[in-house]
Amino acid sequence: MYDQSLKEETRAKYAFLIEAKLYDVIDNFFNQSLPVMQNEKISKSTGYIMPKNHMLLLHMKKLFDDLIPTGIFEHLKQYGIWFLHRPIYKIPADPRKILSMFDLEFGFIIFLAALCVSTVVFICELFLWV
Repeated sequence: MYDQSLKEETRAKYAFLIEAKLYDVIDNFFNQSLPVMQNEKISKSTGYIMPKNHMLLLHMKKLFDDLIPTGIFEHLKQYGIWFLHRPIYKIPADPRKILSMFDLEFGFIIFLAALCVSTVVFICELFLWV
């Protein structure tokens, strides 16, 4: 498929998710390369190809049949849907802000309570020494 895509011999459009190291190997093997997307969402992907009657397919089918009732695949599906629809770039919010009286209001309440308690204790000490 990759070779056909390079030679533009196919009508179908293919997208290949290839790790950077494997991309370099394929690039050196074919002495040319397909265009690379610059706005990737996935940094590393892995894919496996097996023939139709591979000996592991029966074991994988049994494993998947046991995993489906657990809900793991549903969770992965929902995560995939979220991952595809999330914004690609978020402009980070500036954490700095000018503090207003509303932000400092509770601090003043604590300060006034501590001031009242210390004043009452000071007055009690004055009466005890007299």
